[in-house]
Amino acid sequence: MARANSPLGLAIVAFAFLSGCAPSQYQREMAYDREERQRALDQLIGHEFWVRSGGQFLVYETDSVFSPTKTVGGKLRIDYSDECGSSQCMFHVTFANGVSGFIYSDLISLKYDLTDQEPLSLPRSTVYPSFLAHMKGKDVARRSRLPGVALGMYPAQVIASAWGDPDRKTEIRTRSGQREKWFYPEGNELIFESHILVGIKK
Repeated sequence: MARANSPLGLAIVAFAFLSGCAPSQYQREMAYDREERQRALDQLIGHEFWVRSGGQFLVYETDSVFSPTKTVGGKLRIDYSDECGSSQCMFHVTFANGVSGFIYSDLISLKYDLTDQEPLSLPRSTVYPSFLAHMKGKDVARRSRLPGVALGMYPAQVIASAWGDPDRKTEIRTRSGQREKWFYPEGNELIFESHILVGIKK
């Protein structure tokens, strides 16, 4: 057995010491994840964006989850990130209408919800759903006064249109982004690619 003060013994002790100090694979992966997250945050913090996906953020006036304020669509500035877990972050945001508060989101979903340019202006001609003809009561009169939908719309604009919320949705992730189908009565369907309306079936 090698003595601690022999050359071999010193080499063994030094190797054991350095092995204990060297970062593990897990630590290296965690550090890389933190760096990647910080790069993603740097692209968001302090910048203004248009909300485009679904159009609804639950905004908390404080960091408590017990006082939510629902804000629909519009433009927001991401002020800072209050805290981040492995993938989820708490962001403080301020909307163009003056509402401010916290939103809780993972970075990937948040990036899908934002666009760095003003939404496309809507064309004059829009498509109304065929199921309006079969509806009765006050709801059909209210919906008939709302605009139809047009290609290029964001989900928030569709929900605010005569089409409203769908009966159900299907969603798949593709290499080019996210693809959704919204299903309505009477076989009406809307197709979204990366949160932009690209297909209308009625």
